[in-house]
Amino acid sequence: MATGILIYEKDPYTLQLLTDRLKTLAPEAYIADGTNELLVRDVENFCDEYYVLYDNISYGDPFKDMEYAVPIYEDGIIDCKKLLGRLNIQTRTTPVQRKDDPGVTLLLSFVYVADRERFIESELSGIRNSDYALRFDLAPRIKCTGKPTGSLVELMSLSGRKRFKPEEIVDHCALDETGFFTPGPMSSNTDPNSFPPDVYGHLAEKIRELTQSKEHDTRTLIVADSIKSEIMTRVAAFADRIILLIPDVKTQYYDGICELISSVSRAASGVDIEIRYLELSDVVDGSGDGYEDAV
Repeated sequence: MATGILIYEKDPYTLQLLTDRLKTLAPEAYIADGTNELLVRDVENFCDEYYVLYDNISYGDPFKDMEYAVPIYEDGIIDCKKLLGRLNIQTRTTPVQRKDDPGVTLLLSFVYVADRERFIESELSGIRNSDYALRFDLAPRIKCTGKPTGSLVELMSLSGRKRFKPEEIVDHCALDETGFFTPGPMSSNTDPNSFPPDVYGHLAEKIRELTQSKEHDTRTLIVADSIKSEIMTRVAAFADRIILLIPDVKTQYYDGICELISSVSRAASGVDIEIRYLELSDVVDGSGDGYEDAV
């Protein structure tokens, strides 16, 4: 029996992300944009049954009287598995491979922002194939993309409290244009190096607990850029995968980088550090000039 899903979502980016995720979980379903009359006609003609998913924040509740209509957002969050469960559509599950599919990935970056973001998109985009793909930028404002909201600093202050629960982290995050749920970067007048390493450790510990929860498939990317090695080391203790991103091969032999690798290795016992470097063709200006001063 063919099943259709019509999605009413005004934001094209959110529509695309939601469609891609649902196709992964329910590959047998025909999923289409509900505002496209031709696609709606196809669903009505070729599907034995169909359901409606609608953005209840943008549209309100014009579909509330329809038995086959389900709001997308619940408490401001989109949970695709729950949505399909309410539609009585069985999801396809795949076993989690710990080595290839880690919960918390820590990226220690010593390259320019544009090169770092290109690396994340090409090498770490698989993190987004989860119910909650979280991202935390532990870096000065100048080394971050996106708009600051103050949520990251608030999270850091709350995470050390005994009553703070790991699942509350999501309440401080919003979906960004790259497909990650994130609290956003710090503001320009906030120095990330002014916080004690233990503050970052408390946050990383809560993030780790959240990713290990069996309630949702959650994966996290933590980007550490231009912060003290003591902070990187403290966060590394709670990472499942650690990547050191540097401009070229010779950089790993610099005294400061050698010391960092050593301290991070001790903190992250049992987790190998992956040393990755940029090919010259991947660098922003194609030459690699100027990186020696940046590291």
